[in-house]
Amino acid sequence: MTNQIEAVLFDMGGTLRHNDKRDETAKAKILQKILDLVKADISATEFSQVLTTREREYEDWAAQNMVELDEIRFWTEWMMPEWPKELVSKNAMKLNAIWRDAICTRTFFPESRPTIFSLHRRGYKLGLVSNTTSSVDSPRSLEQEGISGCFDIVMLSCVIGKRKPAPDMLLKAAEIMGVLPISCAYIGDRPDWDVAAARAAGFGCAVVLRNLKRRFPEVLPANQTPDYFINNLLELLDLFPSK
Repeated sequence: MTNQIEAVLFDMGGTLRHNDKRDETAKAKILQKILDLVKADISATEFSQVLTTREREYEDWAAQNMVELDEIRFWTEWMMPEWPKELVSKNAMKLNAIWRDAICTRTFFPESRPTIFSLHRRGYKLGLVSNTTSSVDSPRSLEQEGISGCFDIVMLSCVIGKRKPAPDMLLKAAEIMGVLPISCAYIGDRPDWDVAAARAAGFGCAVVLRNLKRRFPEVLPANQTPDYFINNLLELLDLFPSK
């Protein structure tokens, strides 16, 4: 099945890197930066609870509608709607960066870099397609990891306006890369988002990286069943040999 694959596209969080939540004390300390920025008279702990609740409500809405807002709309309409719109809009990128830093740390899996380099050297076109509220974090992270030059395209939900499991981003990525969907593989960690999007896009292969923090049902719907489960990204080198 994989001998027809010309392009391998990856999810980011849970696939190329892992996220570790910060404890509430560390989270509140970082969020104090937002309060200082907007000169708000509210405790950091209370502010953290408010933003956490609002982000969950946004996530539910975005998932139900399979859409994603850009940073400005995310912060002016959902996270801080009662603050002056001009102030929030002007600082939306900074607010988003602080919030994401407060939520968790993000670290690439040690096997991500060698896997990406190997697939690139083998002649595969590579892409990143990710649900995210940040238009700058993923590109910057790939550059810091030293692998940005291996990627032909980076497709982000907050830029496109659609999110997985809708197939829009995957189809757009394949089109821009000049590869037929059937010749693309998608690597993710969520059957309900990643595999479903790959199937809807008509991708030739879908692979799920097992995550010890996430349990899958014993029986998955047909449109969420991957072609392969892997436990380590290096296993992709067995699935996708040199071209």
